Order: sequence, then C-alpha cells, then structure tokens
Amino acid sequence: DNIRKINTIVSLLLPMFVRISASAQSNDDSYYPLERGNIWIYRSSPTVLDTMRISGDTVMLNSKKYYALQRTFREYPYSSLQFERIDSNGTTWLYDDRHNDELMLEDFSLPVGSRWNSFRKSTVGDTAQIIWKGKMLTGLSSDSVLVITVNYRFRYGEDSRIQFAKGLGIISEDFWPRVPNVLVGARIGNKNYGILTAVEDPA
Repeated sequence: DNIRKINTIVSLLLPMFVRISASAQSNDDSYYPLERGNIWIYRSSPTVLDTMRISGDTVMLNSKKYYALQRTFREYPYSSLQFERIDSNGTTWLYDDRHNDELMLEDFSLPVGSRWNSFRKSTVGDTAQIIWKGKMLTGLSSDSVLVITVNYRFRYGEDSRIQFAKGLGIISEDFWPRVPNVLVGARIGNKNYGILTAVEDPA
C-alpha cells in the first residue's frame, strides 16, 4: 500500500521535473541565451567594437527573474541598460518599470511570416515579422547553425533587421543607412566564440 502511494506521488511529480529540465535546457540553447556573465562583441566599423554583456540578474516586483543587459556603443559613446528574460516557450520579454509589467520582444516559436507588436526597437512598439528560418554559417565556428531573421518596421516607415542564431543570440543587426553590427566574438556559458582577444578585452 505504501509502495502504491510512493508510485502515485512520483508519477505526479515527474512531469513537473521534466518541464523544469526542458525549460532550463531551452533557455541555455535558445536563440537568445541569457546567462550571467555572457558577453557579445559586435563590429560596427573596421575600428569600432560594441559590447553587450549580462552583468547580473534580479527578481522584479512582478516576481519574475530578469537579466541585466548592458550595451556599450563606443562610436557615440553611449551605454544602455535594460532587463530582459526568455520563457520556456521561446518568447523574450522586456521589463517595464513604469507599469511593473513586461513588454513582448520576440516569439521564436512562430512560423515564418508571423507578425506581432515588438518593443525591441522603441517604447511605442513596432511591427515585427519573422521573414526567414534556416541554417547558415556565422563565421564563429565551422558548423552551420539555425538562424531566425526578424524584420522590424518602424512607425515612420524605416526597417531594421536582426538575425538570431540558436545558442549564440544576436549575430547581426542591420539598420539602414548605418553599417550593420556583426558579431565577431562571444562568451556564452563557459564557451568562447570568434575573436577571443575581443571577448577578453573589447577595447
């Protein structure tokens, strides 16, 4: 009788642990890997390197955990800090401290052609659309990786395009007429990619 009770409890708890394991795995190997200490180095011109790093994480007033993404643009110079998270469904969110709420950025689970209102590029929201999914070489390794290209249409008519690679995050960001930002080095988890000297010392 006790064995039957134990088996019943295990059968009820097992799906919960499976979901937790799957959630953690999808976050680590997602199109937008968020982990404390991750750093990305982007080249926006032959002599300019921009840096994006996760400096920490915190639980906000809405009881959800977000990662602090600090981006430094050396060309201007300019630095930004915002708090983002990715859920187990592959949807990225931006914390809105004005309303203690969160704003949707991307949903990587959607099929090609899907549209939604994204706050990746502005606080008023822009029309985002997945325009391509497939495999390609990134230049950071010898293997091709899964990539999703998202187009953002601003309200005043201009477009910006971002490519997200599975396990790497943002690998390129194109905003006409500026020169595209291209990922040249990264440290994700305990693994280094690309130009290791740039990762160690982005200056």
